Amino acid sequence: MSVLSEACETVGACFQVAEVSGRPTARRTAARALLEAIDDCLNLLEERHVKGGCIGRQRACNTLVADLAAAVGANPPEAVWAARTSYALHAALLDWQSSILDQVVPDRRSRFPDLEADRDDWPVPRLRRARRSVRGRRPARASLAGAA
Repeated sequence: MSVLSEACETVGACFQVAEVSGRPTARRTAARALLEAIDDCLNLLEERHVKGGCIGRQRACNTLVADLAAAVGANPPEAVWAARTSYALHAALLDWQSSILDQVVPDRRSRFPDLEADRDDWPVPRLRRARRSVRGRRPARASLAGAA
């Protein structure tokens, strides 16, 4: 048996959604819906980032988070609300998704030790703002220097 097929069997055993009776519980169904909504939001942000776009205002990020919360009926963590750019929002959504998966599958971290690397903070690129033109300030300085 190959290592890949053993890993697939381990993943299949770890992420069983159904209870013994064969029906998913309400908690797991809600968690799955929440994970799918977060994943859709992550995909939206990733497509925007690939195209070179970015949300650079916290208000726009909060609008996106409010839409996500209304669609799922869940209250996002404070880190998601505090995201000021789409890059920071992406990192916060990944952390939220990871914590939900940890709740649904409590021994997930022990079964998959390579997930501990995900615990580090997700890198958030810094946005550079365009510098204002210095031309508007020079004449004012020159006039003050001549007066002294």
